[in-house]
Amino acid sequence: MTSVRDRPLLFRQRLAHHTSRLRNERHWTQEELAHKAELHRNQIGVIERAERNPGLDVLEKLCRAFEVGPEVLLGPGLDALPLPPVK
Repeated sequence: MTSVRDRPLLFRQRLAHHTSRLRNERHWTQEELAHKAELHRNQIGVIERAERNPGLDVLEKLCRAFEVGPEVLLGPGLDALPLPPVK
């Protein structure tokens, strides 16, 4: 079970994973995403490496660039979804 203290890192890792995944799915470079999100290119790298906690303003800019809600960027990955029951 994840402790309360581990949660910021968990969400930072989720944001890193989903930012990188969505960017690659769209065939964008970090520089292209930075331009679309009105962020510095270095900041995209920091986010994708989960080095710092970005603020809500950064999260909102990423959501707008990807045209997704925050639940997509902070949600669990596909590997965390429960498997359907075997029939």
